[in-house]
Amino acid sequence: KVTIKKLMPPLNTPFNDYAPVVSADGSTLLFTSNRPGTEREIAKGKEGRESIYEVTVDAKKKWSAPKLLGPAVNAPGRNNSAIGISPDGQRMLVYRDNEDGNGNIFESVLKGSEWSELKEFPEPINSDKHESSACYSLDGRTIYFVSDRKGGIGGKDIWSATRTDQGKWGAAKNL
Repeated sequence: KVTIKKLMPPLNTPFNDYAPVVSADGSTLLFTSNRPGTEREIAKGKEGRESIYEVTVDAKKKWSAPKLLGPAVNAPGRNNSAIGISPDGQRMLVYRDNEDGNGNIFESVLKGSEWSELKEFPEPINSDKHESSACYSLDGRTIYFVSDRKGGIGGKDIWSATRTDQGKWGAAKNL
């Protein structure tokens, strides 16, 4: 049996709040929102760029107020979106747009209670095409991601890449 319950403000706002990523233990929710972020946007009630927020739930199932993640994760002037979290909750996958209209996949590591500066995944995960959604395998060695790169069957296909014992990423495979 499933019960669906609408999350009320301050989680949901009149702005776009979407792309929820829940930790395996259910205690942390990362989400993307384009709620106003700058003083000017707030004053005008104008939507901002996509930014990543974090909330936690306590033992009584009450959600904390959303916390805007800092500039190590949310680059000013860019669209940033949480797209995945590792099963142990210690690594986060982030999509960030770039100047040419494409975007790439990045990773941040939880250090204490703060997320580290994003590190862009190398080829074969990122390419000169658009890479957007991604997730980790249970053991964390494989990344499944979406790309419109050459060699796909559809417009945006699901690909995978597995990290070797030496820490290098193997070739991207179209699923």
